[in-house]
Amino acid sequence: MNSRLTVLIYRAETDEPCHWAIWIKDANAKSIVLQVGLNKDGYCVEEPIFRDPLLSKRIKHAVYCGTIPSGEQDLALSIIQNYPVNNESATWNCQAWIMEVLEGMEQTGLLHIAPGSRTTLGSMRQKV
Repeated sequence: MNSRLTVLIYRAETDEPCHWAIWIKDANAKSIVLQVGLNKDGYCVEEPIFRDPLLSKRIKHAVYCGTIPSGEQDLALSIIQNYPVNNESATWNCQAWIMEVLEGMEQTGLLHIAPGSRTTLGSMRQKV
């Protein structure tokens, strides 16, 4: 059975753009959250979080983006966790990372994108 990929949009705590993360829910209802964060060197891909993100009160929106084919979840997780960050650009952020990850996964056939999801995310994206 396919895994579902959803983009989580968190409520902003400051005037900064809202934080985005990727939520993968597999056929066994196991949840994995993948995101970029900041460390002393800039952006980095954080370790996966294994819990249901809907338990968080900070979730503002959850945008269903498509499915990962059965048997491809481990490969998809590896690609997401190893997707590069951009610490050179002053305008790049977690939202840019997610849009790039989704596009790359769709191009390789690892994500069957939900119609309209990219347009929905584009309309919600905040520029730095």
